[in-house]
Amino acid sequence: MRRFQAGLSLIELVMVLIVISVLSASALVRLGTPGSQTVSIYADMLESDIVFTQGLATSWAIPLQLTFSGSSYSVQCKTATASYPCNVSPILNPSTSEPFLINLDNGIAVVGGGFVIDAMGRPRDVASNNILTADSVITLSSGGASWRITTAALTGFVSKQRL
Repeated sequence: MRRFQAGLSLIELVMVLIVISVLSASALVRLGTPGSQTVSIYADMLESDIVFTQGLATSWAIPLQLTFSGSSYSVQCKTATASYPCNVSPILNPSTSEPFLINLDNGIAVVGGGFVIDAMGRPRDVASNNILTADSVITLSSGGASWRITTAALTGFVSKQRL
């Protein structure tokens, strides 16, 4: 007569370990490295900051300039004045009351030319003040991870794409 034994056989335990290993490996591939996650987060932040700056330029009815350099970006008035919000550079972010200066960390580099957003939310060239005829492209990169943030000429529509 056979006795009933509770528990898992060795083969069942090995199969469970294999399934757990495959699932954890796929999760690590999806998560990527901490640097790639940080670039993704800053790409989201830059995209929303450009849209926010368009909103500020239209609500304040003044042109605002986005400037990119090395590992930071900032927002300032195209022309400084003695009155708010153009009395400081960079301007104060109305949401935080802090200077609108973003320093990127973890070795993230920002590459691309700055542009002006006019009072109607359209992107313009900094030097000539003409409406852009080509899209403005900003690239954020760190290690192997890169994101492209594009502001469309004429419309100012902002999009982002992983490279």
